[in-house]
Amino acid sequence: MRLSKLSNTKILLVDDDIHARAIIKEALIEKGGLVAESGSSEDAIKQIENYRFDIVISDSRDLNKSGEEILKFIRSYSGEAPRLIRTNSFMDVADEQEKSEGKEGLHLKARAINDLLELIADD
Repeated sequence: MRLSKLSNTKILLVDDDIHARAIIKEALIEKGGLVAESGSSEDAIKQIENYRFDIVISDSRDLNKSGEEILKFIRSYSGEAPRLIRTNSFMDVADEQEKSEGKEGLHLKARAINDLLELIADD
């Protein structure tokens, strides 16, 4: 799937970090995706049961569950299963130089978003 074809692609974004979800969601919407979001595996499974998604993007570090529950559910899905993309956290602790400049804590790497968009386009 090319990014130009992301238009109207139904995506469920699962991440327990609301800030990461907001940034990723914005990037997907800018490319034309129709994005729903969830903060937990349990809620994501309910949404997948009730709505048809083309792609599910799940943070593998989900604090409520490991993301394995979503994978198991999708594998057992009786209908047309959505494509599952498991991320390995987009967040990273600021490096030493950034800390010395007063930037602390977690931030979203722009490269990670671009990598995700390229992965989606590789369908």
